[in-house]
Amino acid sequence: MYVRTLRIQNLRCFEREKLELSHPGRERPDRADTIRHLPNVTLLLGDNGAGKTTVLRAIALGALAPVMATSSGYVPFSLVRRTKLRTAAQAKIEAGLQLEEHEGYHEEEVPQTLTLRPLSDFNDIIEEFDFPYPRNLRKRLYDERDPGYFLLGYSANRRVEPSRNVDESSRYKARSPKYLRVAGLFEENVTLMPLSVWLPQLRRREPTHFREVIELINGMLPEGARLLAKLQGDEYLFRIGGSDLPFPALSDGYRAHVGWISDMLYHLSRSCPPRRKLVDMRGVVLVDEIDLHFHPQWQRQVVPKIAQALPNLQFVFTTHSPIVTGTLSSANVRLVRERLGKNGISRSVIESPDEEMYGFSADQILTSNTFGLDSTRDSDFFGRLQSAAREARTGGPEAAIRYMRMVSAGAAAEEPTPPPSRRKVSPLRNKRTAARAASLSRKGTRKRS
Repeated sequence: MYVRTLRIQNLRCFEREKLELSHPGRERPDRADTIRHLPNVTLLLGDNGAGKTTVLRAIALGALAPVMATSSGYVPFSLVRRTKLRTAAQAKIEAGLQLEEHEGYHEEEVPQTLTLRPLSDFNDIIEEFDFPYPRNLRKRLYDERDPGYFLLGYSANRRVEPSRNVDESSRYKARSPKYLRVAGLFEENVTLMPLSVWLPQLRRREPTHFREVIELINGMLPEGARLLAKLQGDEYLFRIGGSDLPFPALSDGYRAHVGWISDMLYHLSRSCPPRRKLVDMRGVVLVDEIDLHFHPQWQRQVVPKIAQALPNLQFVFTTHSPIVTGTLSSANVRLVRERLGKNGISRSVIESPDEEMYGFSADQILTSNTFGLDSTRDSDFFGRLQSAAREARTGGPEAAIRYMRMVSAGAAAEEPTPPPSRRKVSPLRNKRTAARAASLSRKGTRKRS
């Protein structure tokens, strides 16, 4: 399954918007070979509160509409658009799905819809949904082992539950397993499956998939880090910078990254038939704040590494990082922006960038139309820099030199230059220095004579 299009109406900050998503098999845009385009990635950019997470939730709600409406246990909260002027009568989500032959229904695009209605306060209810497929396919939506309708969702609050607290079988008793795969987008207390709980079982059950998991995890880690394929005690070890560390001892950045990619591979391995490779699995993966806790060095690699490791999965990421943005073609990027209406009420829109950003520096991207910053410098210093620029235009050479120094050296250029230090030398030392100089002078005179 892939999601080709998403239409949303009266959903939180959106009035009526349409989003076209990149997915494997989609025709590549007409780009030069020097521009990196990843056919399976859509990257959402936008300010806090603009609606990036709402888009991820809408994809999950639309693609899994029957599950969300009948067996998820999910209670919608504040999804229908409410403003100071009115509350919308309903919100509507339509996901244009492309199902594959192994999912039992092969069409270019079939719309699947879900409608929400507001109740009292901020509570909502799922009013109806449309399941436009033969009824015999409905049961496949509820079969966690079925490779079809594969959809995962990860919020910015993702965390891994301690191994000792996990009862794998109990997770699937209360609610639909396919909802639990995206529940983290809607519920803050949802945790990820620890590597040490499921990987040893996979090694015994499917050794071929076990080896593939190790290879995939190592392919999606930063350079210089790798997962060791052997348990020590109750934990797998990671070799990082010459040290072997268990998962709980890793830094926040490593745990955030390893946590969700290992959880993704856990669900892939549960749904993948024994004779099929994990990399051949198709489906949709939604990840909020892909750059969470990442050093800039790793932000330069993370999205391409993941997309190329699992080329048949469709990824939708959100980010605030200009470094992540600069690793992709603008054809992969969608901008989620707020627009203020005449009535003083804002609404969010989804747009494509109007310029190519692949290969730009972070500073160039931040000051482009995409992010719209005047400068990446501290606002107070930037004000002083602007004053220095005005003085340079009207003043003499000294003003121009001062401005250029501030541009290149920052605030350090404004500090007064300290006078050269003058060390006090004792009179005795002066006498010794003078005597030595006179002695050397006499020796030089005798040699010349």
